[in-house]
Amino acid sequence: DRVAEGNHQYRVFLRCRHLLGLDFELQRKDVVEKLEMLNTHRVQDIAFQLERFVTSMEHYTHQSSVYQKGMDVFPIHPEISGEVSENSPQDRQRASTWTAYS
Repeated sequence: DRVAEGNHQYRVFLRCRHLLGLDFELQRKDVVEKLEMLNTHRVQDIAFQLERFVTSMEHYTHQSSVYQKGMDVFPIHPEISGEVSENSPQDRQRASTWTAYS
């Protein structure tokens, strides 16, 4: 009688362990699917944010170029007078002067 009862308890134990294993596999599969969905969403969100950034930079660059076209920035022209000596930095500085014309 004890042997039969022990075998029955062991079979119940094995059955419960099997059911728990199946439940664990199902839950693990659900978690993996959810993680994949989150990863896909994150990649899509990054792509969306990058697209917004590029669009903003394009708009900023366009507006800057329009603004700068209207500006009259003074040109800088070098005036080189006299001889330039390669040996003396002071001679080069005196010989080459930068002037701004408005």
